[in-house]
Amino acid sequence: MKKFFVDGINQIIQILNGNPEEGGTYYHTVLWTGETAFHWWANFGYEELLQELIIPYINKQVVLVAPYGENKAIANFGAVSYLKVFKTINPLYGRKTGDRLLSRRFRNKECTQEVIEAALLNKSFSDSKSLLQLSFMPDKKQVFVIMDFKSKLLNSAYENSVLPVIREFEYRPVRVDEIVGKDKVNSVALEEMAKSNIIIVDLTESKHNFYYLIGFAYAVGKEIIFTARKGTSHCLDFKGVAIIEWSSQEVLKQALSKKIKTILRKIESKTLSKSHK
Repeated sequence: MKKFFVDGINQIIQILNGNPEEGGTYYHTVLWTGETAFHWWANFGYEELLQELIIPYINKQVVLVAPYGENKAIANFGAVSYLKVFKTINPLYGRKTGDRLLSRRFRNKECTQEVIEAALLNKSFSDSKSLLQLSFMPDKKQVFVIMDFKSKLLNSAYENSVLPVIREFEYRPVRVDEIVGKDKVNSVALEEMAKSNIIIVDLTESKHNFYYLIGFAYAVGKEIIFTARKGTSHCLDFKGVAIIEWSSQEVLKQALSKKIKTILRKIESKTLSKSHK
């Protein structure tokens, strides 16, 4: 059984990399930035496709790319609505390549799911694989809360403000202190964050490992709510980042409820939009 499974993986990867006797396999990607606007890239190898387009798209990065075979340009993958991958045994050339990829006759050449599944199985991409796996985990109805629970003030704020709001929306709360040891970040915490719809970070008495967790939350595209007691000074420059500043637990409770309601509407809107595409 094990040999059968390994052989199957190798066959998938071999198909993706192409058979040299048949001239290889070429990958082409179409990215939508709205209902009608789109951009395309052609003639990638499998490894190049994964590293230059798939991972930056999942990670919502701003990267240098070469659209249509021209000089490099800056692409903001955070503005991309969705992505499709196609493959052919021959390269595609010309400025009308994008139109060809969107035509009816190219529908049977789409291989988006195949590429993602093979990337998850490919051991040669161990770092990328972990990001892919976490990014494609289905979100649970849960909120991951990051704050210093050793503080009596913050523990009280959690019990009287944060927790009631999470329960108000029938979500499951997950506390960072229940998973992460002292000044450490483990894989279980990252997995729970990846599966959560919303991350709440209170910066009132933040620890160094909080900033690692914040970076990870951004990397996997989570909705993050920052809170801090009024007058808090931060270790990092949070200029331009919306922070709920609370002077009382009641203020925190009301502001959180309003913010989460807005986020859930946005999530619902995205889900409906995807179901109609």
